[in-house]
Amino acid sequence: MRRNIALLAVCQALLLTGGVLLASTAALVGARLAPSATLATVPLFAFNLGVMVAVVPASMLMKRIGRRWGFALGGAIGVAGAITSTAGATRSSFELFCAGMAVLGAYMAIGSFYRFAAAEAATPEYRGHAIGWVVGGGLVAAFSGTWLSVVTQHASGFPEFGASYVAVGATAALTIIAALLLDVRTPTAEECARCGRPLFEIARQPDYVIAATVAALGYFVMTLVMNATPLAAHSMAYGFGTTALLIRWHVVAMFAPSFFTGPLIRRLGLTGVLGTGGGLMATSIVVNLVASGQLAMWIALVALGLGWNLLYVGGTTLLTHAYVEEERSKSEGLNEFVVYAMISLASFGAGELQARWGWPAVNASAAVPVMLIAAAVVWLGVRQRSAQR
Repeated sequence: MRRNIALLAVCQALLLTGGVLLASTAALVGARLAPSATLATVPLFAFNLGVMVAVVPASMLMKRIGRRWGFALGGAIGVAGAITSTAGATRSSFELFCAGMAVLGAYMAIGSFYRFAAAEAATPEYRGHAIGWVVGGGLVAAFSGTWLSVVTQHASGFPEFGASYVAVGATAALTIIAALLLDVRTPTAEECARCGRPLFEIARQPDYVIAATVAALGYFVMTLVMNATPLAAHSMAYGFGTTALLIRWHVVAMFAPSFFTGPLIRRLGLTGVLGTGGGLMATSIVVNLVASGQLAMWIALVALGLGWNLLYVGGTTLLTHAYVEEERSKSEGLNEFVVYAMISLASFGAGELQARWGWPAVNASAAVPVMLIAAAVVWLGVRQRSAQR
């Protein structure tokens, strides 16, 4: 169990090193290549659209061929997407760059199941711990991803940030090696044939609805603000070094709590953890709306990252309560589809909001999703108290 969780954490660290590189640079490359400033985040939209389109087929494929080969295939897709993105960035082709980002989205779609593979490797009472440790692999990415974005910004022989996508390809290639070392079995034909309850019956359970809601809306808010951050920092005349530092500490806040979220769930319960996550996101919005300057942006981004972690790990843990083994693929696939549909919407709207109305509008737009998260957490609390009575 521990070996598999460690390898999955390595895969997560490599995946998110590339993800942080993309988050730090894609909007800036998009602004350089796009015909209009309002289209700067279209490459990120293409990336998240690629995730959304690929995530359900990826889940079904892994049911057939197993986690090991599915994750290895994902790494190969990541290499192909990085090559295409590099070609688009170096040839100043906006369309080719967006196409490469969409392929990288398919790589991210497959990698999004690392945490579910960790839950399968752990006993039920330690699923939160296993999920947290694998998600915590992203802490490495907070430093490696932002460091690589600075190092590759002006690499010799490439336009600005062109070499960043070579680095993304290298991290994807390494995930192939780590995935092939996993000690997991391939499902039998009989297991593949089992399907369990209809998907609609699974998805209408309150636990499933609440889990999908908090994860999807938490990711929406985080993506909306994070994708607009490089553009907002540029408009405030901050250098890229400052922007990279802000992103780094935001990503640290996203993943550092993962090592403690599992024990927190056992101590505070899912309602307490999810409620705290929603409160931290609300704090982030308020800080960005009432204060300005680098320190205020840093505090808001750290609170945003902490809130995202509690909602993401807590939501994933709650989701695993809503299905049994034979229902795993379709249940996880639908959840990831909903999550990345919201991420795609946020990544598309971030550039438009920032370009037309500025940083305050970006943060004000996040208020309604945070209120919906609060409503979902209240619903969970009411259900748990009713069950106890």
